[in-house]
Amino acid sequence: MIPLYILFGVIVTLLGASEAQRIEILKPIRATGDEVALIFTSGVSMYGKHYKKIAQAIQEASELRIWVALNEKAYHAFAGRYRVHKAPEDSIRALKKAGMTSENYIGVAHGDGGDYHQTGAKTSELKAVILMGSPLPRHEKRLDYPLPLLTLAAELDGITRITRMLVEFEKWKEAVQASSENIYKKPVILIEGANHAQFAAGDMPSHIKKNDLTPNITEDEAHRTIGKHVNNFLTALFGSSRTQVDTAKENLEKSFARSTDLFQPFLELKAMDVGGNGNGSLWTIRLQEYIADEFAKQIQVNNRAGEFSQFFDSNPTIKTKNNEVVVNTHSRELYRIPGRYTNTNTIRESPSELEVKLKSKDAIWKALALLNGTDPENIRTSLRREPVSCKSLNELALEVALNHATPAAQYRYRTQGRPIIFEEDSKSWTELLWSLTDLSMREDQTGLHVTSKSYTTLISERINPGVIYCKLVSPFSALEWVTVDSLKPVSLFG
Repeated sequence: MIPLYILFGVIVTLLGASEAQRIEILKPIRATGDEVALIFTSGVSMYGKHYKKIAQAIQEASELRIWVALNEKAYHAFAGRYRVHKAPEDSIRALKKAGMTSENYIGVAHGDGGDYHQTGAKTSELKAVILMGSPLPRHEKRLDYPLPLLTLAAELDGITRITRMLVEFEKWKEAVQASSENIYKKPVILIEGANHAQFAAGDMPSHIKKNDLTPNITEDEAHRTIGKHVNNFLTALFGSSRTQVDTAKENLEKSFARSTDLFQPFLELKAMDVGGNGNGSLWTIRLQEYIADEFAKQIQVNNRAGEFSQFFDSNPTIKTKNNEVVVNTHSRELYRIPGRYTNTNTIRESPSELEVKLKSKDAIWKALALLNGTDPENIRTSLRREPVSCKSLNELALEVALNHATPAAQYRYRTQGRPIIFEEDSKSWTELLWSLTDLSMREDQTGLHVTSKSYTTLISERINPGVIYCKLVSPFSALEWVTVDSLKPVSLFG
């Protein structure tokens, strides 16, 4: 009996041998100009024909002499990775045979097709890489990628969500801080109103049909926009006309500024999370100030973020220091853990749950009264209000998210999105029960139903008096729902 590994080798060799015959070459439409070639690598279950239209749009947008190599199918369910690795080599041979004389080969990949370029492109004959709806590995810095790299993100990408591409944009900002040349060599550009499918054309695979978002621009508009961005990148790298290179660089600078504007809401709200700033939860501090209400300016609020055991053992405290009331809060963020075979680009980047331990307004008033020499039992009712609920804190998070969202995102949420529905709090009668119960998030066609778990005590209680414990949605989580998951008929939430 033939060993399986030998049989597999024979099969992939046969597949690879016929690959060159499956490459369609598009010749340049310009008679003169600097010569480059785009070698397309398709996503899973997609073919070279899916990229012919966008390749032609790039040719139309550029004064360069652009060759194109389209593999009939570069990613196969059985021998996919082998064939992806062979695709650039086969394409380069086909391009040379067709008459291309320069060695300016650029790899272009869509979605999962970008897997090869994460590693294989680094030692290939490629001179640059363009990734469409396809990020680098999360741990890899753009500064460390050895080739010029353009990453195109789609605002309404339901496969590689905008929050995943936010990670790539943060890497780009880091690269630009190291050298301004990386504006041109390592750009991440967000295509407004486009979705994942618009990096290609034609009938899409079922997983894209099911999970992609509805675009706000037409396919032709998306392709023209993509063509302009790709041309700017290629011209800045390979153009010999000083005027054209300067124009391309100016356009890339504008793209950097515009992409910054579009990513800014996510950057700001992510920074409120522990993972966004590294110093504790800024949002938890804001929640404590919200609870303090008119006393907020009279106190100092600190936050300590911890893992389960540390958080479980912690309690919020109020101390008087240097004639000032200091409120020490605690928080814990939980994130989704993807399954072994889960495409992590589809997983939500924001926390799945924010757990907070805060002090009540009455507790703060009592501390201020003692500091000021006032009878703490004589609390003026005019300064008091109904107890703050966890539901109200969630509503505040959504309000902040919507205020940060772009006008276009707000409009989509109001007219197309499924709302977040905050139910009344589920109260725990002991701190232990609260600790062992998760935030409830139930999704259906009407929206996302969120029920917070709460635990509160009065200031008159002997043990841990005047506390408010909540399991919440963070503003970053709310914004991710508003911009992505609310627009899905069936979400990948979870």
